[in-house]
Amino acid sequence: MKKSLGFTLAEVLITLSIIGVVAALTAPALTKNSGQAKIGPSLSKFVNTFETAMGLVMQEEGITKLIETSSDSIPMEKLMQNMYMAPTTEKYTYYAPNGSDGGSFDSGSAYVLKDGSIMGISPVATVTEFTDKGAYKGIIADIIFDINGNAGKNRAAKDVFKFVLDNSGALIPYGSNTYKYLYPSFKTECSAEGASLDAGLACTGTIADNSWKADY
Repeated sequence: MKKSLGFTLAEVLITLSIIGVVAALTAPALTKNSGQAKIGPSLSKFVNTFETAMGLVMQEEGITKLIETSSDSIPMEKLMQNMYMAPTTEKYTYYAPNGSDGGSFDSGSAYVLKDGSIMGISPVATVTEFTDKGAYKGIIADIIFDINGNAGKNRAAKDVFKFVLDNSGALIPYGSNTYKYLYPSFKTECSAEGASLDAGLACTGTIADNSWKADY
């Protein structure tokens, strides 16, 4: 009597069950890795887009320092045109990695880029001129960048990151080696979990110093 080379229904069901369990266990890790893989390239692209657009603005204005402009220190109208972005129509709020502490921008004070990402700019109260930092001339604004816009959870180190804008038009990742060079007293370390908004935003610098790779 010939042996059957097929599988019984029970064997098929057991196999499918095992595959389902393995998929359930590995899916979160794959999703996390996929999300992290997107972070670095998105941040790098934003920096290139912003600095190119700001460079054109400064060239049109005929200035070498943003604070030299005759009106506001940041010519937002021209920057919006060059970056193809528009003011938000609703309040934008962002949070610490665990969703607790956070900050916000009122409608119209943050900007939506054409890919759906959001950028918020907050001019600093007092500009401290750098006299011994080479090409860097003084921080004039804090910049929050959300790679997913309002489509994400708006969490620091997950989809929300921070840069500072130098008078030269350069974006400096918050918490990066360059930022620590400008501010030697800065001691905050990157933490992608927990209730510290500042530690979550400091992961921007960790990613930049890691060749724009998020592996935390």
